[in-house]
Amino acid sequence: MQLPDAEQLIATLAEAMRPQVSPDTALVGIHTGGVWLAQRLHALLGLSQPLGSIDVSFYRDDYAAKGLHPRPQGSKLPFDVEGTPVIIVDDVLYTGRTTRAALNELF
Repeated sequence: MQLPDAEQLIATLAEAMRPQVSPDTALVGIHTGGVWLAQRLHALLGLSQPLGSIDVSFYRDDYAAKGLHPRPQGSKLPFDVEGTPVIIVDDVLYTGRTTRAALNELF
């Protein structure tokens, strides 16, 4: 089995996003896997807003149930979210639980 070409996938994703973003669009990567994806997309898209990162571990409602212990990374939002188009980036999308937690942190 041949693995997909990660470089080609990220380039394809950036090109698909390009018509939907403007220079003032902000990207926020979710720790841990979404941050490196957001870094790559931020560079490929040439966005002017600084890159943000967010740790949602305290907002996840399933950590205790799964026996997971959050290791806080800290959140960094170096821009005002009010009136700013924000794209949240994560490496896995399944139930939407992490995205909901990120929205709680942002707003």
